[in-house]
Amino acid sequence: MNKRIVIIFLSLIFLNSCVAFHKTQDIRDTINSNVDQTNQNYSKVKADYEQKNKIFESLKSNVISVSAPSFRLISDKKIAFDSAYQNLTKTKEDINRSQQQFEQLVVGKSKIKSNEPEWDELKQIKSDITFSTGQLNGLVESYISRSNSLGAAINKSHYKSLKKSTFSSQIQKNIDELNNSLLKINGQLKLFDNEMRKAYLNNQINDSTYQSKQEISARILTELNNMEAAVKRLAALESRFQRRYKKLDEIWVGENTKPNELMKKIESKINIIKKAQIEFQSLSNALKPNTE
Repeated sequence: MNKRIVIIFLSLIFLNSCVAFHKTQDIRDTINSNVDQTNQNYSKVKADYEQKNKIFESLKSNVISVSAPSFRLISDKKIAFDSAYQNLTKTKEDINRSQQQFEQLVVGKSKIKSNEPEWDELKQIKSDITFSTGQLNGLVESYISRSNSLGAAINKSHYKSLKKSTFSSQIQKNIDELNNSLLKINGQLKLFDNEMRKAYLNNQINDSTYQSKQEISARILTELNNMEAAVKRLAALESRFQRRYKKLDEIWVGENTKPNELMKKIESKINIIKKAQIEFQSLSNALKPNTE
């Protein structure tokens, strides 16, 4: 009987000696190190994502047709880019979730033994973190590749970013120059009319010549009215531009962009004015009164 007790006692000692355990602080240090590194890497990825997403959304808001081939290519790259970011984000969240599960599991415990019910849960948590951490490296590489691909697609496209202030200043400069030109032409026309009237009253030109020059003056006045109307429409377009893009610091120009369509309308008004200016120069020489 005593011999049997001894055997049982020795067996219990043997079993107890085979019980493994993990110190919770050692595991915590390892998990926290992985999580910290993951968060650092993710913060860089997130900053890059937010920057490129902002660029894409800015471009998209300026595009007329998102189905145009030029933008469709960029849009497809953006879809792949978003997918890579979402996969990476999910894996990062999985690692953080495993960290939280570990902390909940070891509340009040300095160590966990292999004969305790928490042992299998601990092994699963460690396995999940190891898997997710390994997976994360590949996901980061995939993200970087797709991020570079999106950036290259935008940079190589015909779409170009331009500071709104630069675009607006150019429009305003055109308006100011045209208004100054109108003032000058109006002044010249009044001077010509006065000289012509004086010449006629002083019998320096005859009736037919006077009538002819009045007709020329009327044609010049028509051109002036065209110019003034074009300048007003130009100013209205500039105001529309300011309202539409008042919250933006940069705009996108190029075919299939709203600013480009606006610029085409502006250029058409400028061409009307330039044409009228050329016509004025031609007519003004004929308007100058010649004494007989």
